[in-house]
Amino acid sequence: QHWQYVKNFIMKPGNISHAIGSGGTSFDYLQQHITDTEKARLTERHDGMVRVVTPGVPMWASTKMPTITNHPSLEYWSVDGKRGLLAREPLVSPKKASWAVGLPAPMVQACEEVWGLALKLPALCAADGPYYELVESSKDKLAPLQEDRALISMSEVAREHLMTTMCHIAAGCIGTGRKRAPPCIDKPLRVIARSVGRPPRLDFTEIVLSNWDATYPSGGRSVFEDEEVEKTPGTGDVDTQQSPQMHVVWRFLGTPDEEWYRAIHIVMHDEARDVVSAIRVGHVSMRDHSDAGAVNSLEGISNWLNKFCDYFDEHFEVKDSRTEAVMIRRLEPFIAQGRGDDLSEERSPKSKRKASKQNDVSTGWGRAGYGQEPVEMAAWVYCCGSSVLLPSIHAFLGVEQCPMRAHTGGEGGRLAQVVRRTLDEGRVFMPRSHLAFLESLEKPGVSIRQYCFRRFGAKLVSVEALHDLEVAYNDALNALGRYVSRRVHLISRFFPNFNSSFGALHAEYEAHMRVERLQLLKMRQRVSRGLER
Repeated sequence: QHWQYVKNFIMKPGNISHAIGSGGTSFDYLQQHITDTEKARLTERHDGMVRVVTPGVPMWASTKMPTITNHPSLEYWSVDGKRGLLAREPLVSPKKASWAVGLPAPMVQACEEVWGLALKLPALCAADGPYYELVESSKDKLAPLQEDRALISMSEVAREHLMTTMCHIAAGCIGTGRKRAPPCIDKPLRVIARSVGRPPRLDFTEIVLSNWDATYPSGGRSVFEDEEVEKTPGTGDVDTQQSPQMHVVWRFLGTPDEEWYRAIHIVMHDEARDVVSAIRVGHVSMRDHSDAGAVNSLEGISNWLNKFCDYFDEHFEVKDSRTEAVMIRRLEPFIAQGRGDDLSEERSPKSKRKASKQNDVSTGWGRAGYGQEPVEMAAWVYCCGSSVLLPSIHAFLGVEQCPMRAHTGGEGGRLAQVVRRTLDEGRVFMPRSHLAFLESLEKPGVSIRQYCFRRFGAKLVSVEALHDLEVAYNDALNALGRYVSRRVHLISRFFPNFNSSFGALHAEYEAHMRVERLQLLKMRQRVSRGLER
């Protein structure tokens, strides 16, 4: 067809009966035409698109266009970013942050004052110090932050950084015995919280996901301070060959136990990009009916879960747990501020009635035998706060995260009510992108479990493919149950009095996982026997 095109539209209109190509024949002319076209194509280099060669003219200069293989994540809370489920940018002071470049000088100074107040957190709030009085005395310096329009006009990164820092300041004031933070912090915090779509309370998003920084081991420079400057490979920069050291920015107690608790979750959510990638691969495979791709997706999730089970086991083995219960009790006034109350000013009346009813249930359970024990705090630690990690894995696998119902009775049944309520409240504290990601996984028919059942109903799927899907899915359930058992072990270290209750809850969870295991081959055998009859 290509030869007919050349003959009819190139050779005949130009009266070319004996075209001179490589050898002078018509076929050689066609070959020369194809060769010239191949040499004239555009190819991609690391510095942009460039033409390899143009016959008869010098080589073109590079157009300096960005490479088409790089798709940077622009959203601050994108689940597909290179930092996993963590915030896109580290938490740094306004002097070092790029978002403060275009702000007016008074606004930058006010942000610096907020940063300076947060730097005094461990020293003035750990022992019920005069932290509230210190924050209240800075109201004049924080006057530029009292303008709502100025706060809303700030970039998303600036508002998220202020949200994290102000939440820690407000929690520091509440943890020292006050009902709320001073108006100079409380008012701008509520405005920023409405703009980012989360309640003005400290939760897992502010404690872990956006409360991190990273530095190179060789120097003190932040690894992400100048992310805009892309380094080309082979430049000889030693720092580019080293892994950054991630660490916590804000803390309340300044103890090694608090640092360890936050750091292991920062590392875990940084590595969660592998889980998101496996889920994306699974959805593409389900769309293309690729059983091999679905198996690879399940194996990727299993490997990640087993890797962090080993990670927690190594930490549990070498770390002394005798002071962890004291740490979590001292940390509770700062983290559990108002937990169990109405957490969002933007909730619907139906959600508020549901939360009030659940609050009555959990309070009654607390009077039934646990007294003043922090049961809701224990459930919060068990669920990993408002993290989207565990809910997304359960949704992708098509299983419940808390299968035990209230009618089960006993300590485990009453605890299940609090855990389920904690999971519902966690959605309010999730970043918008994380919540949208979770809701996309919870749509009917999009779980990998439903895909396995659909493949079972297909006539052309081989027994070997069903076996691979069954084994990969059941291995993922086993790995998930193993990981949840590490969360229960963490509870036993932090809250020894709840060891038996969470043990009963986990026993019911494991029983539910056994019921949810796939048996595609046995189902195929039963169908075959029924057809034979």
